[in-house]
Amino acid sequence: MTSLRSPARARHEADSLTLETLPRRRSATVGAIEWARLASPEARRLRELGFDEGVAIEVLHRSRLGSGPIACRIGRMTVALRRAVARAISVSPDPLPAE
Repeated sequence: MTSLRSPARARHEADSLTLETLPRRRSATVGAIEWARLASPEARRLRELGFDEGVAIEVLHRSRLGSGPIACRIGRMTVALRRAVARAISVSPDPLPAE
């Protein structure tokens, strides 16, 4: 069965990924947060820290352990997030600067 997706939507899906899979030092914009996947205290904490759609974000560091935390920059803050929380945050990478 073939999928009938518009070219714009296919491009968006290809460009959109989760914060967990965003490459280090690559800036991005938060596209969506799946609030229902988060526990109430986690969702409240993210909102208090300023996580919302349209916010600029960058992954600074990942734990060497596969399930360890991810350090990211949002605004001027550095925040450590659990991988499960990072999976609930969809991001769109910013265009790379022309060389």
